Amino acid sequence: MANSSSSPVPPGRVFELASLRGVAPRFLAAAVLAVIAGAVVLQLRPATGARTKRVLGPTELVEHVDAEALPFEARVDTGATTCSVHAAKWAIEDEADSMIDNVGKVIRFCVENGQGGAEWLERKIVELATVTTSEGEEQRYKVFMTLRCQGVEKRVLVSLNDRSHMQYPLLIGRNFLEGDFLVDVGDYDPVQHVR
Repeated sequence: MANSSSSPVPPGRVFELASLRGVAPRFLAAAVLAVIAGAVVLQLRPATGARTKRVLGPTELVEHVDAEALPFEARVDTGATTCSVHAAKWAIEDEADSMIDNVGKVIRFCVENGQGGAEWLERKIVELATVTTSEGEEQRYKVFMTLRCQGVEKRVLVSLNDRSHMQYPLLIGRNFLEGDFLVDVGDYDPVQHVR
C-alpha cells in the first residue's frame, strides 16, 4: 500500500535532515576561509622569476651614484613618502622671490654625507612640496637623484633640506623602498649591513 503522506522524505529521515540544516552554512564558511588562506599563502610565496625583497634595518648605508659614489648613513623611514637629503648650500639660476616660480629651473646644491664627504650637484627642480614635520609645515624643492642600497639602484625624487641638526643626512622614504625592500627594526645588527 502506498504511503499517503505528502512528504517525500520518509518519517525517520526528518530528524536527520533537520540536524544537518546548520552544516551547509558552516561547511560553506570553512570552504571560503580555506580559499582565502590559500590565496594569502600564494601571495606571500614569490612567483617563479619574481624579485626577492631585501630586508633593511632602521639605518642603512646608501650611496648617491649620479656622479662619483658618495656613501651616506641613512635613516629608513616608512612614514616618509619621499627621500630627503641634507643640502648644505644651494643656488638657483635666475632665482625668483617665490619658491613656486623656481620650479623648472636649475639648482646647484652641495650634499654632505656627515662623514666629511661632500659633492656639488646640478639638477632641475621638479616640484615644490609642502612637507609636514614635527616642527610644522615647510616647503622644499624636489629633484631627481639616483641612490643605491644593497645592490638596488633607483632614480627617485628627493627633497632638499637642511638636515644639519639631524643625526642622519639622508632619509630613505617609501618612494625608494617600494617593491624592493622590507623593513625590520627588530634583531638588527648594523655591522652586518656595512658594505
